[in-house]
Amino acid sequence: MGEKLKKGDGTIEFYANLKWLREQYESGLVVAKRLYEKAVEERGFKMGYWQFTKYFNEELNQREVKQAEQTKGLPKKIDWEQANYFRSNIEVSK
Repeated sequence: MGEKLKKGDGTIEFYANLKWLREQYESGLVVAKRLYEKAVEERGFKMGYWQFTKYFNEELNQREVKQAEQTKGLPKKIDWEQANYFRSNIEVSK
């Protein structure tokens, strides 16, 4: 693996080359892995493949990337009706 990028460098790298990436995509290079390999070879991309595919899917495939990584560890949706039921049935000791 190459040198570690600073936070935000991969995003800048992708969007700075978006026109070229779109041209490659529209000319038939629609497989993310192949386009990534070409970008690394011809444009010297240093960003990781996972990050590349995130932007590839958002910008070129027009797909929404799953939010699993961004919501990991956050509480799930709260059922307020059930929460209020339990709250009303618990005696609070003073």
